[in-house]
Amino acid sequence: MQRVVYTAILGNYEEFSQPDYPVKPGTQRLVFTDNADLKSDGWTVVPVKPRFANDSIRSARYLKIMGPALFADKDQSLWIDNTVRLKASPDKILDLLLADADIALPYHSYRETLAAEFGAVQAAGYDDFTKIYEQLFHYQTSHRDVLSQRPFWTGMMARCHKPNVTSAMTVWWEHILRYSRRDQLSINLALQSSPLRLFCYELDTLESQLHKWPVYSSRNHAKTAQNSILDAIQDIPAARLAKLEYENEELRRQLAQTQLSAS
Repeated sequence: MQRVVYTAILGNYEEFSQPDYPVKPGTQRLVFTDNADLKSDGWTVVPVKPRFANDSIRSARYLKIMGPALFADKDQSLWIDNTVRLKASPDKILDLLLADADIALPYHSYRETLAAEFGAVQAAGYDDFTKIYEQLFHYQTSHRDVLSQRPFWTGMMARCHKPNVTSAMTVWWEHILRYSRRDQLSINLALQSSPLRLFCYELDTLESQLHKWPVYSSRNHAKTAQNSILDAIQDIPAARLAKLEYENEELRRQLAQTQLSAS
């Protein structure tokens, strides 16, 4: 079995956390980077030139999403965001998650619908809000069913390298290029584009038996500035729905925390 566990650090966004995970023979540990000074004893450093000179985030997303195509000579891969710290070996995680699946993804543990995830991304200012709302409107018109689905957390992805997986990942990448760079907004739709054995599992996004997140070394939290037509766009019904769903989930989460503290 040929496997790879990998991550990417582009654009001096954050420092490499350099976790020391034990791996079996045949499993590689790779980090893609455009930082010529990055060195590692346990990981193979793969120098890359960003696909987009002024967009390190989408450049890193390409490496994240298109792993099955980039590592076509491998059988399986485990992508982990640099801020994810595994509590089990990559091989053990792949054995567990891909026993009967082509791709395995955890549900987002504190977001109930994809519509609410759209609202959360806009509220946090993580991308150009015009792209976020355009994507939301287009999905409402052509793929309304995905907006009521549970969103996935993509900080850790286990995938087999098969043509059907590569096909779905290509659709995902195309939506990252066309719409928001926030990949959690488009993966639900991409997974519907190809017949897949999909393993969706429950996992506390912040910490589980498999991982802990986020673990920062150093990070630059630059955010997209908002502009003057935001209020007008937020008045459109689909935008209000996403915002209300997000606010409703936040209130439910706060209530649950309060009840837990009081018990």
